[in-house]
Amino acid sequence: MTTTVNPTTIPQHIAIIMDGNGRWAAEQGKPRSYGHQAGVETVRRITSECTRLGVKWLTLYTFSTENWNRPAHGPHTTRRCSPRCLSLLQELTLPPRS
Repeated sequence: MTTTVNPTTIPQHIAIIMDGNGRWAAEQGKPRSYGHQAGVETVRRITSECTRLGVKWLTLYTFSTENWNRPAHGPHTTRRCSPRCLSLLQELTLPPRS
């Protein structure tokens, strides 16, 4: 099924609060890090679609101050994910390919 999108209805700015990846992983019987990696892949899909649709600004809230109050493995697991996230962000901030 192909959906036609009216370009005049595409927002210029979309903001997303990335929350619940660890809970989602736990519900799947997986470790929190599995949820964080799934979140990275979701960001990849979201950014690709935003680029394709012509969204000018995408804001992702990915780490809250509440994360610092979690058990020691929580923030550290998220920080281990950070190099992958930073690599993705670097990839996404490159000028659009012609």
